[in-house]
Amino acid sequence: MSKKIENIDDATKIINTVSSSFIALAILQLVILVIFLGNYYAILDVIIIIVIASLLKKFKNITFAIIMFLISLASLVSTVMNRIGLSEGGQNIYLTVIMVLMSVKAIRATWFIRKAKKEEKLNI
Repeated sequence: MSKKIENIDDATKIINTVSSSFIALAILQLVILVIFLGNYYAILDVIIIIVIASLLKKFKNITFAIIMFLISLASLVSTVMNRIGLSEGGQNIYLTVIMVLMSVKAIRATWFIRKAKKEEKLNI
C-alpha cells in the first residue's frame, strides 16, 4: 500500500481496489451482524458504506474519499472505546486501522487525479 502513485491509471486502480474492499467489508458486516446476530441497526451502516464506496468508485472524487476516511476514523474511535470498556460493540482494531489506512490511500489517489486533471487543463 505504500507504492508511489505515478500516473492516473495507478490512482484509478487504487480507488477501485479501496472501493471494492469497503463494499466487501460492508457485505461481510451485513452477513455477520444482521443475518447471524440480528443487529438490524447495522443495516444503516452497511448502506452508507456501500453508497459512499460506490460513489467513490464511480466518480473518483476526493469528497467521497474524505467521507470514507471520516467513517473509518469514527469506526476506529468506536472500536477503541469498545476495547477499553466505554461502550459495547466491535473489537477488531486491526480491521479498523486497515480501513483508515485504505481510506487515506484513496484520498491520496483522488488528490493525484485532481492534480493531474488541473495540470492537463493548464497545458491545453
